Amino acid sequence: MSSTNKSWDDIQNEFADLPGKDGHIERYNAYKPFFLGMGSDVVIEPNCRFFLPDRIILEDDVRINVQGLIYGSGGLRIGRHARIGPRIFIHTANHDVNPDDPRAFFQRGYVYKAVDIGHNVLISADVKIMPGTKLGDNSFVAAGAILTGEKFPEKSYLFG
Repeated sequence: MSSTNKSWDDIQNEFADLPGKDGHIERYNAYKPFFLGMGSDVVIEPNCRFFLPDRIILEDDVRINVQGLIYGSGGLRIGRHARIGPRIFIHTANHDVNPDDPRAFFQRGYVYKAVDIGHNVLISADVKIMPGTKLGDNSFVAAGAILTGEKFPEKSYLFG
């Protein structure tokens, strides 16, 4: 926990919506102690929300645009020089939906799978990245795409 003895929720509520360059700097400094790793020159725009940041690595020069929703429960790494568009949704866990399990979905718990986003990746607006996705270096993801937990090689161009 940070030296201020504030919880992650307190810190995020205090800093998440600060505008401008000063907001970028204050967010970086306030958030860094809570993340598993945060490289230099990371910029998180306003209105992004992170859950379980202690399982998230943001490498050097990552940019995350406005209104991102990012869950770190299963582990997440975003590589150097990645650019993430507005309203990104990244999840690293999903409900256990095994059809052989007779219990109700809410009783089953979760299946955790790490997400790995390579270096120099460009992800456009409104993209959904689901548990288990591995996105190779130098890849591009077009607006509105849904990545469903597959492994995509270096220099992938993904649409739809």
